[in-house]
Amino acid sequence: MCVNYREFNKITKKNRYLFSLIKEMLDRLQKVIMFTKLDIRDIYHRIRIKKGDEWKIVFRTRYNYFKYIVIFFGLANALVIFQLYINRALVGFINIYYIIYLDDIFIYFINPADYQRYIREILERLRNFKLYLKLFKCEFSVDRVEFLNFMVIIRGIDMEGSRVEIIIN
Repeated sequence: MCVNYREFNKITKKNRYLFSLIKEMLDRLQKVIMFTKLDIRDIYHRIRIKKGDEWKIVFRTRYNYFKYIVIFFGLANALVIFQLYINRALVGFINIYYIIYLDDIFIYFINPADYQRYIREILERLRNFKLYLKLFKCEFSVDRVEFLNFMVIIRGIDMEGSRVEIIIN
């Protein structure tokens, strides 16, 4: 089943939140000695639509009416709302020792002594906001990690191997 919300999105007031530029985020990684990457599980299905507004996106099926109670991708402003939610969960140290881009958290360390404190703080905040991780996608204490389709290494940024292979072949 496919529900078309284009007309609804046309009349929705757009939130003009500016996402961080990837280049700006990657420029912060000077003198870094270690990385950790966390991937949040199902964040997109955890944000409830404002009570009383559910009726705005009701649709009819053959058998009955259906109304969403959580935000979904087809709605205007959905990605902005997700980004604002995760920013609120981890406010205070964004861009100081971690970068957030939608459901990906990239933690970087200049001083290895701070590692446990940063990780503990982030995990505690995520738990307080009922946000959980996909452990199989997380990487802890590594010297190279893929982030936003870039291979980030201690000395800077490398091309992702699979992309270089495509160009060569």
